[in-house]
Amino acid sequence: MSYCVKRAPMPVKLDAAWDSPVWADAEIIDIALFRDKSSDHRPRTQCKLLYDDTGIYGLFQVDDNYVKCLQTKYNQGVCQDSCVEFFVAPAGGQGYLNFEFNCGGCLLLFHVLDPERTSNGLKQYRPVPEVAVKEMQIFHTMPTVVDPEIQHPISWRLGFFAPFSLFREF
Repeated sequence: MSYCVKRAPMPVKLDAAWDSPVWADAEIIDIALFRDKSSDHRPRTQCKLLYDDTGIYGLFQVDDNYVKCLQTKYNQGVCQDSCVEFFVAPAGGQGYLNFEFNCGGCLLLFHVLDPERTSNGLKQYRPVPEVAVKEMQIFHTMPTVVDPEIQHPISWRLGFFAPFSLFREF
């Protein structure tokens, strides 16, 4: 499978609608791969990516039935919340960056050097310091905290901007 990240046709607003002019021609990725050990819940999840001279933009749209969000601090375990992930291997670098966002906009970012699974998690990774993400932008349509869990159909979006300067470090 291949995906073409297109150049943004105009300045990107992360809070723009999924079908807005800036996102209209971006290819849609249907998220169809799930980790075997995750839950059986598989919400319909799609993503669009764009880039400009400064960085890469992403917009996720999730049609969900069970939404919760408790983590509010950088690099907390957002995978326990309703979340989406973006993996990218910077050209010429070693390993990949693992961006995880919960529906409330909280970010976890690891530099993964060896993704082999051990009893303690990934074999070799390091948390990316919070100072490195200071120029990132995150947009979310859900509240920062969702508790109790929403247990009915609901759609949410999460947008992000990651500057190329962040990738150069890795």
